[in-house]
Amino acid sequence: MYLVDFSSKLADAESLEGLLAETAGVWEHFYDEMDETETLWVFAPNEYRDTAVWPVSMVLADAIRDEAPFSLKNLIVRYKKPSSTGRLQSVYESILLLVKDQQKYQFNKDKIRIAHVYEGNEWGDRETGQSAYHDTEVRRYNPDGKDPGNVWVEEVRSETDDETVDQVHPISRREALTRCVLAGSADDELIRGLWVGEEFQAILQEDENWQRDFDEVELQPERTNADFTPYTSDIGEQSTVSGRRVEMDGLRVHFQSSEDMSDVESGSVQSIITSPPYWNLKDYGHEAQIGTADESYDHYHERMKRVWAECYDVLSETGTMWIVVDTVMNRGDLRLLPQHIANNAEDVGFEHWDTVVWYKPTAIAGMSKRNVVNKHEYIISLSKTEDVFLNTTPDSPNGTEDPAVLESGALGNLFRHPVKRGTAGQNVLHKAPYPQSLIDRLVRISTELGDTVLDPFLGSGTTAKSALEHDRDCIGYELNEEFEDVLRERLGVAEEDQQTLTEF
Repeated sequence: MYLVDFSSKLADAESLEGLLAETAGVWEHFYDEMDETETLWVFAPNEYRDTAVWPVSMVLADAIRDEAPFSLKNLIVRYKKPSSTGRLQSVYESILLLVKDQQKYQFNKDKIRIAHVYEGNEWGDRETGQSAYHDTEVRRYNPDGKDPGNVWVEEVRSETDDETVDQVHPISRREALTRCVLAGSADDELIRGLWVGEEFQAILQEDENWQRDFDEVELQPERTNADFTPYTSDIGEQSTVSGRRVEMDGLRVHFQSSEDMSDVESGSVQSIITSPPYWNLKDYGHEAQIGTADESYDHYHERMKRVWAECYDVLSETGTMWIVVDTVMNRGDLRLLPQHIANNAEDVGFEHWDTVVWYKPTAIAGMSKRNVVNKHEYIISLSKTEDVFLNTTPDSPNGTEDPAVLESGALGNLFRHPVKRGTAGQNVLHKAPYPQSLIDRLVRISTELGDTVLDPFLGSGTTAKSALEHDRDCIGYELNEEFEDVLRERLGVAEEDQQTLTEF
C-alpha cells in the first residue's frame, strides 16, 4: 500500500499548477513499483487563497491519471474541524483511492464497517433483499455493521425519555488513516509513504491491532517540462432550437435550449441553481438534448460551455451560480465531471470559489464488496466578481446532524440533505435530481426577497418551487415540454391560470 499526504506540500506552494509540475514523475514511479494488489491513498484537501479555491483533490486525480494508467475508484470525504479559509467554512478534506489493477486490488470493507445507528434492521423488511445496483451479491443490510460510505463522519444518537437527538461529529485523521490501512492493505503488508509526517508514521506503528511496517519513500523523479492544462475547448455553433414561453405567477419557462438565453436581460439574475444533464447517462427524449450517447465528451462540454457563457451574461455582478453534479463511473474509473464543468465555467469568466459537498446519508447507489458506497455529490460554487452577496447564517431545519451548521454560527461547505422518494415527476423521463431542502438552502443564502433565480435545466421544477415559496421570481429553460404538466402540478397552477406566449 502507498500513502501520500499532499497537504504537506500546499503551505509553501505559489500555485496549484506549479505544485503539480513539481510532482511530475512521482505517480509514474509509483505505478511501476506497485504490485497489482496494492492501493494508492492520497490525502488531498482543497486549498483556499484569497477568494478562490484550489480544487486540489480533483485536479490532482486527473494529473495522476494523465501521467500513469491508474484507475480512480473513489473520492472519499472526511468531515473535519472547521477552518476559516473561504466564504464558507472549510469542513472536509478528500482522500483519493487509486488502483493499478481493477480486478486484483486489495480492499476489505468488512474491516471498516461501522455500527448501525438504529437498533435492528435499518432497511425494514429488506434484510435479505439484494442490491438493485452494481453488485447483486451485496446485501443491503449487514448485521456486522454498515458500509461507512464515502463520507466519513461519526454518527451519534443520544436518547432520553423525552427525545432522541442525532448528531454528526468530525472524524479524526487518525481514524481516517486507520480505515485506509485496514481496508487497503493486508495484515503483513509494508506501507510506503511519501510526504508523510511524524503524526501518520506514529499512528501506523503504535496500534497493536493492525501494526504495519512503514517505509518513507525517497525519490527524485525526473521532472517534465509539460505544463498541466485542464480541459478546454472552443465554443462551436450555437443551437438554433427554440420553442414556447410559458408564464405562471412569478415563473417564466422557456421550452428551448439554454444555449441561447438572449431573452433574459443581462445582469438581471441574482442566483443560478441547476443540475445539468450528464454525458452519456440519461435519455431525456429530445433530439436536441445535451449529452446524448452519440455525442463525444468534448462536444458535450462545448455545448455546456455555451450555457455557462449565457449564464455569465445574465448573472448580476454580485450573483452566484451553483451547479449540482456528481462524478461518473466510466469503465471502473471515475470521470471527474464536476471539475471539468468548473474548468469550462472559468474559461468563460467565472471565479470558482468553492466546491461544496452534498452529503446524502441514505444513498445506496453502487454497492460493491470492493468499494465504499457513494454518498455524495458536489456543488460547484461560482461568481463573476469577488463582491458576492451571501447570507451564510444557517437557518436550516436539518439540526445537529447537519455538518454545515456549525457551533460558531457560520456555515460549512458540507451540506447534509437526505434524498427522499416523492411523487413529483414519477410519470416523466427525469425526476427531481435533488431534494428541495438543498435548494431551499441555496436560495436563502444566495438571494433576497424579490430577487430572480434562474435554472437553465429546469426539469420537474424543484428550483422553481423553492424560489417561489421563498418569494423570489424564477426563470427556467427546459427542452422537453412533457415537464409542463409536472410543473403545473407541483406549483399548483391550473392550465387556465397560465399565459402561453407565441412561439418565437
